[in-house]
Amino acid sequence: MALPVTIHANVSVGPQNSYHGPFRASDGAFYLIARAFASASSAGVLSLWRATDPTDSFSELDAETIGDSGTEALLSIWCVQEDDTVHIVAQKDGAASTNPHDVYYTSVDLTSTGTFTTEIRIEDLGTDDAGPNAVACSIAVESIGGDLVVVYQGDPDMLMGTEYAQIDANRSDNDGATWGGPTQISDTGDPDHYTGPVIVAGTSDRMHIFFKNDDIEEAFQRRMGSDDSLETFPSAFSATKNAATANYIFGHGVNSSGTIYVPWLDADNETSVVSFTSADTPSYTETNNVSDNDVVVVNSSAAHAIVLDGTDRHLMYSHALQLDIFRDVDTGSGWGTDIEALDAVTVNRVYPNIYDRSGTKLAYIYSDGGAIRYNEVDISVAFTNLSDVKFPDQNYFTGPFDI
Repeated sequence: MALPVTIHANVSVGPQNSYHGPFRASDGAFYLIARAFASASSAGVLSLWRATDPTDSFSELDAETIGDSGTEALLSIWCVQEDDTVHIVAQKDGAASTNPHDVYYTSVDLTSTGTFTTEIRIEDLGTDDAGPNAVACSIAVESIGGDLVVVYQGDPDMLMGTEYAQIDANRSDNDGATWGGPTQISDTGDPDHYTGPVIVAGTSDRMHIFFKNDDIEEAFQRRMGSDDSLETFPSAFSATKNAATANYIFGHGVNSSGTIYVPWLDADNETSVVSFTSADTPSYTETNNVSDNDVVVVNSSAAHAIVLDGTDRHLMYSHALQLDIFRDVDTGSGWGTDIEALDAVTVNRVYPNIYDRSGTKLAYIYSDGGAIRYNEVDISVAFTNLSDVKFPDQNYFTGPFDI
């Protein structure tokens, strides 16, 4: 079957602050995590999809209702692969229930049962509101100790009768079976809303947590140690350019040789990239307007991500006007010119990964007009724009040929 491949016409992805794969297992099969279907009766159900050959077709292996009801939509879903295990955190939109924005953990063993473990409620948020339109979570695995650390929209601060959205972190040292209790990451006692957390594992079991102050439109990073110690609350790193007005400005980031790279949506609605040293007191560098185009924002969430191939950092995003997929690469000498990866689509979500499949592939799943599809780019060949291809000036025939 020719690429791209439709996973299923009705499966969906987390509408905000999400990362779904795809993932390659050690047995050579390929997987992705999705919301079961787009219907209201199952938007709270996770589904696991598998392909022996992702250029052919995917089939559903398992489905798991998260929380009390499958009708309470999963708004934020974030996955991270550790060997042949995919760890998953999800936060719900339970506006009609007694657990409106509870946070859950589950996992999948890709080479064993191919089924979800029973979900564990990380934090019961009761009837507290997580803030104005703020439901977001992310998960990472320690580089040495192997603890799981999640970040999410936690219990709000109540100041002078007003609730303010805050960011919490939580840790498990037994593969998600139990969780230690929340640590507030955002500024305690600050009468501002904090939203859209994304976490990236650093060196020496450090965690780097990115989030936004939604009132002043500025972006922050805060380092957390393996003992849950936090650096002094830092100044915003968006010093030269404010953040976009979207709640969920950060995308999937990477640890590249001890430096953390994360894409964020700036005030121009383009992708900027910030890099932090993975240290107890991190320093940072901003690279503004990396994308040559505006980036799609749907449900206040930016459609961009960075993934890693050795030391090469690959950015992928959806163009806000064309709704096509573009990519760029930083091989160590800076970001280049954006290249169109997929044309004639209507993309509002894109989730890339890099793995070997008969050569190194930049693989990605994306939402195209409601359907979820799989595609890939062979990055073992030169990163070249077709506009750079030249023909002889005269008296030529170059095909195409039917072999």
